[in-house]
Amino acid sequence: MIFYFTGTGNSQYVAQSMLGPEERLISIKEAVERRTYTFEVEEGEKIGFVCPVYFGGLPTIVIHFIHHLYLTGQEPVYTYVILTNGGGPMGADRMFRAYMAKKGYPVDILYSLTMPDNYCILYDVPSEKEEEKILAKAEARLSFLKKIISEDLADAGQESLGRRAIKDFRPYHSGKKEKAATALLYPLYIKGRKTRKFWVDDQCVGCHACEQRCPAHAIKLIDGKPVWVKDRCVHCLGCLRCGAIHYGDADSKHGRYKHPIFRKKH
Repeated sequence: MIFYFTGTGNSQYVAQSMLGPEERLISIKEAVERRTYTFEVEEGEKIGFVCPVYFGGLPTIVIHFIHHLYLTGQEPVYTYVILTNGGGPMGADRMFRAYMAKKGYPVDILYSLTMPDNYCILYDVPSEKEEEKILAKAEARLSFLKKIISEDLADAGQESLGRRAIKDFRPYHSGKKEKAATALLYPLYIKGRKTRKFWVDDQCVGCHACEQRCPAHAIKLIDGKPVWVKDRCVHCLGCLRCGAIHYGDADSKHGRYKHPIFRKKH
């Protein structure tokens, strides 16, 4: 059973890549919308989480989900986490472990996976060539991870696993500097998830896609055009997957990103 949250596709792709035969893939966004927080763990089942890192911490919807999560049935064989990020997870691992610990659920192993940065509000998104390199490297690491997760169940939480891992991709544990970086940056995310700079141009055809994608239900179509009806959202930038939606002039300055799984094939 793999729980995932995605905005522009990176984490969804990773979760799908990690999925084993007959394994369940559960969207955190859809679970929250349905208020479905209770899941039965079957015998011999492992639990996976895949989510992005925002400002060195977790998306608000992921925290909400963990807070309400209730696992019944059997004890998981083990629990693993993959944090996707464009600039390093900083202290997000500590945050994830802490929220899970409050619920009484241990995290046995946690990995960081570099993916193309999507936060065009502040940063340039990778060029097409840079994106290809990042995704190719991520693909290789995902193959390695899937082998570990699927074949080494008994040892997945053990220190020996880290020694077997390739040198630059050991299980992730943040240090004091990373913890301090999260303490500094994460409040900017919590306070700064404002929607007032989102706007839509004349390309909009009123298809409702942005409204349906928004995990915060911050978008409503009014008179056929999207309107941001909440002051704050998750800032996943899932709505920017549509070329008609903009955030100030950020996309014109920095570009915009969505994973190839969300790109139309012509």
